[in-house]
Amino acid sequence: GSGLCDEHHYVILGMMARKFEPMGFATFFSMITGMSLPRHHVKAIEEIFTTFDNDEWVGIVIEMFRGSAKTTVENNAFGAWLVGMYPDKTGLIVQANDEIAGNNSSAVAQIVGYTFR
Repeated sequence: GSGLCDEHHYVILGMMARKFEPMGFATFFSMITGMSLPRHHVKAIEEIFTTFDNDEWVGIVIEMFRGSAKTTVENNAFGAWLVGMYPDKTGLIVQANDEIAGNNSSAVAQIVGYTFR
């Protein structure tokens, strides 16, 4: 059903999604997709968090099988979550070519525009 209980639940989820930790991102991912973070991405997200040092991302290479949703999860959703967490910082998406980088940047912008209004 809808109502106050659902609104309260959404507020709690929103608070959880703003925690800078793997579970915070997993909550955000669930909120924007309606799905749980795929199991094979949990370890990758945890590894990403180990590369942060004093709020600065040192970088990481993520390798997974073709069709594993790397772009959707780590580039687009995680990128959008970082923009929401740190709107005053600058990020860089590196891809094989400009067209793919542009497409992913557009996807991040769409998620940010829809989620953080």
